[in-house]
Amino acid sequence: MSNTRTIDRSLSLMLGVIILLRSAAAGKLEIRRMYSHVEALLGHNTTIPCHFSGYNASDFHLSIVSVRWTQRTLENPEQRVYLFDGGKHTADRPGSHIPDSKLLGGDASLHIPNIQFMDEGEYTCNVITPPDEATSKVTVQVSAVPSCTVSDSTLQMHPNTERSVTCHVNGFHPETVKIQWVKNSKASSKTSQLDDQTFTRIPVQNQDGTYNVTSVLYVKPVSTDEDGDIYSCVIHHRPPTGSLTCDFTLSVTAYILTEEKKPMRVWTVSFTVVVLVGLVAVFCIYLLYYKNEPPKISDIKKTQLIDKKNTSLVCLITGFRPRNISISLYLKKGGTEKSLVGSWQSPGKGMEDTPLITNHNNDLTLNCFLSSTHRGLFSCICAISITPNLNEHNGARLILEVEHEALTDPIFEELLLEVTGRNALSYY
Repeated sequence: MSNTRTIDRSLSLMLGVIILLRSAAAGKLEIRRMYSHVEALLGHNTTIPCHFSGYNASDFHLSIVSVRWTQRTLENPEQRVYLFDGGKHTADRPGSHIPDSKLLGGDASLHIPNIQFMDEGEYTCNVITPPDEATSKVTVQVSAVPSCTVSDSTLQMHPNTERSVTCHVNGFHPETVKIQWVKNSKASSKTSQLDDQTFTRIPVQNQDGTYNVTSVLYVKPVSTDEDGDIYSCVIHHRPPTGSLTCDFTLSVTAYILTEEKKPMRVWTVSFTVVVLVGLVAVFCIYLLYYKNEPPKISDIKKTQLIDKKNTSLVCLITGFRPRNISISLYLKKGGTEKSLVGSWQSPGKGMEDTPLITNHNNDLTLNCFLSSTHRGLFSCICAISITPNLNEHNGARLILEVEHEALTDPIFEELLLEVTGRNALSYY
């Protein structure tokens, strides 16, 4: 029995020595940092590297290895992308994979097909081969390559004239982009930048997350020596997209006015001037005689009001066109709602010039008289006949309200009624 125990202890000791020797021979598990970041193109297949070493190849088997890939973004600090554990593959990002054949060779790189903007972020590769563990981080940036076109491939001009050319830059990501315009002179073979002749708008985002932007160049040749010059719209974007160029050619021709064309040009200029003068004259006539003009209302002429003594109050409404106008008279006492006293409407064109009056109060009546003035404008005199009652009218307000098609809202004029009793008048 004691011999058997001695043999078991010897075998255990030998097995431990063998494991220690193999571990020492294999070294410590580590991941080689081949890249700190990966530049990927939108829609392309991308590989995020993760190469590990320091394991014993003769004892290495997929059943003892674990590989975990996670992604960190602004929205999610840690999201699992892929897991390989004991020979089982779990792809949280659809389409991603790690080939078994690569793992056996120490390559745990993650392959992502058709990469999208949501795949951007910091990726962590965690490899475990008991008892060791190693981790590596790689940042992935996804870019979309811009395309460009110019509004004119050949710009035909005369000297001392100005035109604009637009460079359309579409479908790029991220938003940051630099656009420069340069001129390559055919005569001098010189290249010059045209920053002071350009205007670049703010990029606009598309529904798919890419951006569009336009840049405008203003061209003004001074002579035919610039004929054949090449202008370039140069777009600088982050790697791997690099730079992109769109060109157009300037064609400058002298303007030749032949003897046959001179009379035609003089006639054309003369005709244009006559038409312009005529249009200005018509416009002035319209402003003076036909344009709608809103009415203006004066103060209601205040006079002394004596209890039960009839008197008239006058208000002028002037300077309106067309003639159709509506006038209403209201009485308001204290905090009560205003009540309609009477209304008046001007007769339409071609109708008898008779005031259309509606009165609702025997003590207060409204009469208006319409007349025409200069330049087709109209005026209206409104006479308010009142037999004041000390108890009913003193402290009340008369409101004259005017409506006209040249007004957005009605206009009005108010008068506070102050009625004096007959006894008080006799006293004075």
